[in-house]
Amino acid sequence: MKILFNLTDPEISSDELKELLGYVDADISFKNLLPDIITATKDVKKLISTEVYNYAFESYTTGLVEGVYTNNFDSVDSNIVRSIRYPIAVNAYRLFAPTNDLSHSNDGRTTRGGENTKVPWQWQIDNDNKAQEQRYYRALDDLIDLLDDSMPDDYESLTEEQQQATVYYKWINSTSYKAVKNSLLNNVDDFNNFFQIESRLLLMKITPGIIECERREIIPRIGKDKYIILKDTPTEAIDIELLNLVKMACACYSLAWAIPRLSVSIFPEGILQYQVSDRQSTISKKPALLNEHELARQAFSETLKQTLIEIENLVAPVPEVVEPAPEPTPIINCDDKFFSAT
Repeated sequence: MKILFNLTDPEISSDELKELLGYVDADISFKNLLPDIITATKDVKKLISTEVYNYAFESYTTGLVEGVYTNNFDSVDSNIVRSIRYPIAVNAYRLFAPTNDLSHSNDGRTTRGGENTKVPWQWQIDNDNKAQEQRYYRALDDLIDLLDDSMPDDYESLTEEQQQATVYYKWINSTSYKAVKNSLLNNVDDFNNFFQIESRLLLMKITPGIIECERREIIPRIGKDKYIILKDTPTEAIDIELLNLVKMACACYSLAWAIPRLSVSIFPEGILQYQVSDRQSTISKKPALLNEHELARQAFSETLKQTLIEIENLVAPVPEVVEPAPEPTPIINCDDKFFSAT
C-alpha cells in the first residue's frame, strides 16, 4: 500500500509525525501507529479519490531527499501532500490513543502511569476525544478547500491531456465531487442561506440526504420536466422562487437525515450540543438528559413539512375561472291569470 510516510527509517517517520502533530511526544512510535495510519489513509483516499491520492504520492516520492520530505509552502503540490498527510496523522492518532491509554499485559489491562504523570479525569479524556475528532474534520475541510482552489491559472488554455494531468482535473472528476455537484443544493454558500454549516466536508457527508430528498419529496411534487428546468439555472421568477423553496427543503431534509447517522462533532454547535459528563464516569451517576438529537431532528422535519406545502401551493395549477351561466329569464304571459283550479 502507498503510504505518505517513511516506512524504512523509524527515526524519520517519528519526526514526520511530530512535525504534523505538535502536541505528541517526539519519541512516539510510528510502528505502533502504522495499523491506524493504514486505516486513516483508506478513509482519506475514499474521500478524495484514488487518483488524487496517487498524484500526491508521486509528488511525495519525487520530493524525498535521503528519505526526508520537506514541505514547500509555495508549491501547490507540496501543500496538497501536507494537507493529505495531516488528517491521516490526526485520525490515526485519535484511533490509537484510547487503546494506548491502558497497558495490556498478562495481568489484564492496567492504567499507564509514571513518576511525573497522573491519570486524567474522564471529562478531560472526553474533551480531548472531541477536540481530536474536530481537528480531524477541520483538516479534511482544509484539504477539500485546497483541492477546490487547485486549478492552475492557465487551466483553460491547456490541452486536454495537460488538463488531465493536473490534480484539479482528477479532483473535479472524482466520485465525491460529482455527487455533490449533481444535486440542486451543491455548494456551501447556498446551504448557508438556510442554515450555517461553513463546511465542505459536512456538505459532502449529507449529500446522500439531499439526493434522497430530491428523489422522494421534490420530483414527485414538481415533476421531472420542472426538475430539469431548475437544474439549468432558471430565469422565470416563479421558477427562481421554486428553486429557493426546493433548496430549503433539501437543507432541512438532509440535516434531519444526518442527525441520527453522523457524529455530533461534525455538526456546528448550533445544531447539537455535545454532551459529556462532569464526573469521572460517563456511564453511570449522570442525570438523564433531554433528547437533543431527536428535538433537533423534529425541528428540521417540521420546517421541511411547511416548505413542502409551500412548494405544492406554488406548483399547483391555477384553477380555471368559469363564468357562471346566466339565470333564465322567466316568460310572463300577460293573459295568464296565474290561477288554476287543478
